[in-house]
Amino acid sequence: MDIHNTVSKLIRSIPPREEPEVELDWEKYYEKTAEQLEAIGINPSAILGGYLVARLSYNIQKLLNESLSSASTIGMKNYYLVEVAPEGQILEVGELIDKMLSKTTQLPLLLGLPITIKDNFNHAWFSTRLGTSYFTYRPKGYSASIKTLIERGVIIIGKANMHELALGVTNLNNHTGTPLNPINKELIIGGSSGGSAGTVATGIAPLSIGTDAGGSVRIPAAWTGLYGFKPSRLLIDRKGVFLTSPSFESIGFIARNPIDIAFILEAFKPGILDDLLQKLNTSNTCREKILVPYNLVEKADNEIQELLQEEIETIKSLGCTIIKENLRLEKTLDRARTIITLSEAYTTYSTIYEQNKERVGRDIKYLLEIGKHLPSWSYIEAHNLITYTKDKLLEKLSTYDLILLPTTPTGPLHLDEVDWRTSFSPRLIMYTTPWNILDLPTITIPGQRKLSTGIPVPLQLVSLKGEKHLLATSTLYWISTQNKS
Repeated sequence: MDIHNTVSKLIRSIPPREEPEVELDWEKYYEKTAEQLEAIGINPSAILGGYLVARLSYNIQKLLNESLSSASTIGMKNYYLVEVAPEGQILEVGELIDKMLSKTTQLPLLLGLPITIKDNFNHAWFSTRLGTSYFTYRPKGYSASIKTLIERGVIIIGKANMHELALGVTNLNNHTGTPLNPINKELIIGGSSGGSAGTVATGIAPLSIGTDAGGSVRIPAAWTGLYGFKPSRLLIDRKGVFLTSPSFESIGFIARNPIDIAFILEAFKPGILDDLLQKLNTSNTCREKILVPYNLVEKADNEIQELLQEEIETIKSLGCTIIKENLRLEKTLDRARTIITLSEAYTTYSTIYEQNKERVGRDIKYLLEIGKHLPSWSYIEAHNLITYTKDKLLEKLSTYDLILLPTTPTGPLHLDEVDWRTSFSPRLIMYTTPWNILDLPTITIPGQRKLSTGIPVPLQLVSLKGEKHLLATSTLYWISTQNKS
């Protein structure tokens, strides 16, 4: 039987391609990539949780088996996952992939890579519940971004837990369970993509895909010692995703390092991985001009401020130019964002909310009721204000390449310190929401220094020059941490 026909039949999750993908010799590509990684001081075994090495040694089945086993045990026990992929199909696919790898080099570049997806994406293997116990949707198709990943061979091994209706930063959830912070189980994990962070931090999957309308990818990544990447809003097709706030929401990724992010981003922005590695091989020195807005940094906890000073010295040692200046962000800007976000959230979830009002969490009910009663003129005026202010602010920032500040002004709170009001605390998102408003690509970076709770100091880089600059600088920083470990 023809091996390609067999795979097409077995991998039932893969929808037909609308346009044929140009195949290339994956062995030569990965061998070249491994050489480029080694040249800049990165061990290829550290990439994608060992996927790169497993691919070159035809051992994808073992990687999938380990991911599936961890998903069924660690993932479900700690409330990181709400559903795991059918075991029989995953194991069957893994065995077949290894046979294919040894027979042909004309295969998708991410074939067999296991990842998890947030429970607001659609995938025909899973129900979509949006972090609730009162809504269940069984899709027949796929979100556009998930379809793109599947076409490139990615295997979705589970649906990740999330804050109810993605409307909160704590990920406390009475419906699906509250994910435990893998670094310190007495702390909250952050949200709304908390389950995604848990699956990556515990090694269930090397990557997870989530959504970020105000910090929902970056905050849980920061509080679990991971990299959380929010690209510009329209870089990745959002069709088929339940969006809380389409005006500000990006599809993003949580990973252990920025190279992993570049690998998965290659599916949506072809050439970015090769460009990044070539840039790093040409020069391993940071040439970026980085703004540190000290009037904003001073609003963080003292511990974070002190550790940030030490991290700045590390970043300067990479060759970056650090400029300390004030950056004024008008309070009216965030008020406008709040009006738009809550208005759009109610529009998205109005039917679900009105039919299940008695079962909706107190924090969600509070926010959706505000969104329900906001007048339409306020939504229009809020958009007008943001358009006017955004252009002026971007012009003022145009002389910089990057902005450096904390991801959050505090580390993750203790579970016994939080209540329903914490989930929409303006302070917790004060450093993340501006970049959703300005639609700038952003990445959270786990610092080398640690808070007293054991959490790496949460750093955040914002790019004025696009995704490649952001990934290059964060990769240089990551390499420096590997050399010291």
